[in-house]
Amino acid sequence: MKASVKLFVTDGVNAAGMFPVKLVVSHKGKTKRKTIGYSTEANWNNLKNLPKPAHPDFENLYGACLDIQKKSVQLSFLQMESVTGAMAFLLNEKKKVGITVSEYFDVEIKNLKQQNRYGTAANYEYVKERMDAFKPGVKFNEITPDFIERFKRSLKINAGDVTVISYLGRLRALYNKAVMDPDVYFENIRPFEFSFKDLTIVRGRVKNRYLEKEQFLKLVSGKDTLPAAQKRAVDFSLIQFYLGGLNLKDLYFLKNEDFYGNRVILKRAKLGKYKKEFDVMVVPEAAKLINEYKGNDPEYVFDYRKDNKGYIVYRNNHNRNLRAVQKKLGVKLAPINQNLNSNTFRHTFATYGKHLLLHPDIIRELMGHERKDTDTIYKDAFPEAMRDEAHLKIIELKTKK
Repeated sequence: MKASVKLFVTDGVNAAGMFPVKLVVSHKGKTKRKTIGYSTEANWNNLKNLPKPAHPDFENLYGACLDIQKKSVQLSFLQMESVTGAMAFLLNEKKKVGITVSEYFDVEIKNLKQQNRYGTAANYEYVKERMDAFKPGVKFNEITPDFIERFKRSLKINAGDVTVISYLGRLRALYNKAVMDPDVYFENIRPFEFSFKDLTIVRGRVKNRYLEKEQFLKLVSGKDTLPAAQKRAVDFSLIQFYLGGLNLKDLYFLKNEDFYGNRVILKRAKLGKYKKEFDVMVVPEAAKLINEYKGNDPEYVFDYRKDNKGYIVYRNNHNRNLRAVQKKLGVKLAPINQNLNSNTFRHTFATYGKHLLLHPDIIRELMGHERKDTDTIYKDAFPEAMRDEAHLKIIELKTKK
């Protein structure tokens, strides 16, 4: 996150013949500007980006600029993710600072239900009930490591480590979303950093099923023998894979404006209003298939009904066609064979990234995974060239013959 105060002489003068002094905040390609005062060129020090003593409002404007400069080097500012939130921080514009955790739970639960994610919404409701019973009306700036430790002890009275991990995980996810929400401001003190250290869980066998290389190539080579609907299901699954294991719902709602050059800007619908933009390279294999199925809709890439019910119908038909393809071509999943579905190609992309020993954070960035703790959401993004190199390694493994 970066910030500066500058005199914008290119914006013209006001009625008093002065140019606007603007605060500029930028982060990861996003920029926000706001006028904080006015000055003539003669009364502005361009080297220090401060008003000169001769400025008619020197004391107020100088103090404001100096305050911004001091805040812009603080760690709490540099670690911010939201440009809007950073602007509010520098200008002391605290919006929902007073919102309680319980109220924010209600917002998230409502969002989840609107996405038909009732199971996840129910899990959030359980945690909200426990939080309200433990300390009603607690605010985000009261969530400290000590608070988490006490809440954890209260949970362990009637629950095992697995349940406690689940409850703390939901609370941490909510906290992370509040950190990134431009309408909420509070100082992030990373209260969950050590909260899971003393909790243990016996992990079973991995549940995610994927396609091994031989099975993947069997699917690719056999798709042209299939009926149109089944071939389309395979091709859309391949687009998912070639675009970094893209979620089917995100592919379904892909817009024409999301493409620029050989890249596409993606947002995970799963994250609702907190969805975070990420971009991946549109490799030739993906571009060819996208062009083959591209519709005439001026907004969306594919001509399908664009609402959640329409997507559910599409997904069910898609998965039904994939199961028919699996049976017809004799395709098997690993490590245990199960039905081929819309998540298989996302799991396949992730699994082969792991098999190549790629850095886990690179795989997460390529796939647009929601960060699981407050430390990782502030990690700098990997350079585009490094992400593209990893991307090509994964899909090369799958397409090489």
